[in-house]
Amino acid sequence: MGFMERVKLDKKGRLTIPAEYKRKLGLGEEVTLILEEDHLIVCSVASAEEFKKASRRLAEEIAKKRRKPIGFEKLF
Repeated sequence: MGFMERVKLDKKGRLTIPAEYKRKLGLGEEVTLILEEDHLIVCSVASAEEFKKASRRLAEEIAKKRRKPIGFEKLF
C-alpha cells in the first residue's frame, strides 16, 4: 500500500502536497491534474521529448503483445 496523508484545502480551494510526496514523485513547479470520476490524479509534467519516448515504449509493448497468439481458452 502507498502513502496516505490528510491535507486541508485553503480558502481558494488549493491544497499543499507534502514535501515527501513531491520528492518521491519528482514533482517540479508545474503538475498535470487529471480528474477521474471521484478522484484526482497528480502527475509530473512531461516534456515533448519525454512524451515521445514514453509513447514509443508503449507502442513497442503493444506490438510485443499482439505478436503472441491468442490462447485457445480465450476463443470460447
